Amino acid sequence: RHIRDRHAAIARECARFRFISDHVSDWIFLAGEDGGIEYVNRTACSQLGFSEEELTGRDIASLTPDWQRASLNQLLERCRLGAVLPSEIAFERRDGSMFQVEVGCTAVRAGEDIVIHVAARDISERRHIEQKLREARRWESLGVLAGGLAHDFNNLLTTILGNASLVREILP
Repeated sequence: RHIRDRHAAIARECARFRFISDHVSDWIFLAGEDGGIEYVNRTACSQLGFSEEELTGRDIASLTPDWQRASLNQLLERCRLGAVLPSEIAFERRDGSMFQVEVGCTAVRAGEDIVIHVAARDISERRHIEQKLREARRWESLGVLAGGLAHDFNNLLTTILGNASLVREILP
């Protein structure tokens, strides 16, 4: 009975973990030391366009375009050696479309094995907003510059008109 209760408690904890991890906005992967995906949450599956079964067992680097695989593999290698800062890496959806992702990872020793926790988020919307903000700042700068030029030009015209008015009064 005690063992059965313990198994039930573990099953509840696993269900709770799965529920929480499946409903966060970030992607969550648990990968083996070789980079093979052992667990992936629903968010990652839906945003990448793959099912959990299609991603489980697959090398996580295979989700990046060829030109980005070395960067992801280097990040995972540095992760095995210690803490790493998040990196921006391009990922590829099932339909072939690419987008920027911020990837962070942590290696955890579990007995003899190393499990790599990879958390990622699609930052393409953030990049789009940052681009719009840069554009708005550029237009604002241009407006300030145009306003300054108009002010300086107005000062010159005022001087010219003032002198022309004086000349008209002096000359018959």
